[in-house]
Amino acid sequence: MAESGALGARHQKVDRLRRLGRQRNLRAGERAFVLEGAKIIGEALDAGLALEAVFVDAASAGGPEIASLLERCGDAGVRVHSLAAGVLERVTSTVTPQPVVAIAPWCDLSLDELVDPTFLVVCADVRDPGNAGTVLRSAEAAGADGVVFCDGSVDVFNPKTVRASAGSMFHVPIVSSGAPADVLERLAASGVRRLGTVAHGGTPYDEVDLTGPVALVVGNEANGLPDELLGHIDELVTIPMAGRTESLNVSMATAVLCFEVLRRRRQQALPVPDRRRAPRVDPVGMEIVSTVSHELRSPLTAVKGYTSLLLNRADRISDEQRTMMLSQINHEADRVTRLIGELLDISRLETGRLVLQRRMVDLASLARSVVEKVTMAYPELACSLAFEEAFPQVYADPDKVEQVLTNLVENAAKYADPTGVRVEGSVGPDDVSVTVHDRGEGISAADLPRVFTKFFRRDHGRPTGSGLGLWISRGLVEAHGGTLVAESVEGQGSVFRFTLPTDAFERLLEQDEP
Repeated sequence: MAESGALGARHQKVDRLRRLGRQRNLRAGERAFVLEGAKIIGEALDAGLALEAVFVDAASAGGPEIASLLERCGDAGVRVHSLAAGVLERVTSTVTPQPVVAIAPWCDLSLDELVDPTFLVVCADVRDPGNAGTVLRSAEAAGADGVVFCDGSVDVFNPKTVRASAGSMFHVPIVSSGAPADVLERLAASGVRRLGTVAHGGTPYDEVDLTGPVALVVGNEANGLPDELLGHIDELVTIPMAGRTESLNVSMATAVLCFEVLRRRRQQALPVPDRRRAPRVDPVGMEIVSTVSHELRSPLTAVKGYTSLLLNRADRISDEQRTMMLSQINHEADRVTRLIGELLDISRLETGRLVLQRRMVDLASLARSVVEKVTMAYPELACSLAFEEAFPQVYADPDKVEQVLTNLVENAAKYADPTGVRVEGSVGPDDVSVTVHDRGEGISAADLPRVFTKFFRRDHGRPTGSGLGLWISRGLVEAHGGTLVAESVEGQGSVFRFTLPTDAFERLLEQDEP
């Protein structure tokens, strides 16, 4: 029998966790990856990484180390999910799985975001995840300003790489893409000397000039640097062997070279970065303060202004003006109420305290009701509805589903052509989907991956409110075991689609079976 409230192996969140650990394309598409173990998760929290969710084996949650970690996660507002016995063994690839895992957003940068680097490590065609993780550890320990994993190298967010880094990946800047030749040329243009590592024929590492900005370029474990990159290297470097060993492993060679750079800098009294005492800033928390302050200030300023007029100039205000002011006060009060509701939703979603009041829901009727309500607020809305015949009911919280659908339809009415909105319902093998289509300017390819992040606002166009609605909507859908995705063609329009499982009631019964 599953523990009360514990997620089973078939749960959609668990399935996504498993797929993120095994599928590079999914990790890249969602820009999310898996952390395994209390130590690595703790390192991520130390670095201020905003974890998406934590999953803990129900039988291990009471241990002191895990309990302490979960308390930290709660303080940071991270959602915590309990897993039924045996689930972690089916999710992770290790023989002896860690009792706690997490999903985190990618923590990489673009090459342009590395500001004035003086010491970099560039991996060109490094394929082994263990080597990549060890390179990260050596680079971080030696005070490197960043590690660049060029196209063709191992996925730096592969679980094996993450484990091998032992948390170092959270304390050294990482660039996770870029054509090798392009990366090296851009570094040269920035005044960085490119030192290529070779087994034989290069300048001995203890004789090479390491003053000024340098990049150590390491190649494939078996074949070394690709021939086509040699024209983009300023000098070749070799570690001489005194014994019969032909060369060192790429990760060991990188460690030797990194610490030679560190030794020279100390010898020359050059500044060495110390990230051990770097202040930990929670950018999400700061953004919450900034956004909430702004969103509350605007309606409260209006309420105070109209209230002051009503109190101080009551004898000079006409009935029509009084009605308009009271109506505006009511509108602004609704804005405040909605923002507070969004903040409460964030808290409940991130701490796992969201309670769904499920019952059988007729989605087609619910969609008609939502369109009617939104049309009252946006009279210009012309929205068509198309649901398949005999559309099945779903076991869901009608208020939360209505909140999601209202957000999607309102967004279409506000930010697209309100006369081109269409809501469709379709039935799949294991779920139903509801899709909101709109016509309009669409969402740019650069913005599309970020639409479901907290406080997302486009850099152009009309104001987009608090920027919380889509993040909350995705959380509400996922709490039901569904998904919410977006597609868009710039200049044509957008599509937002959410799914809900049709077997949610059966899954609930399965959890209660002995």
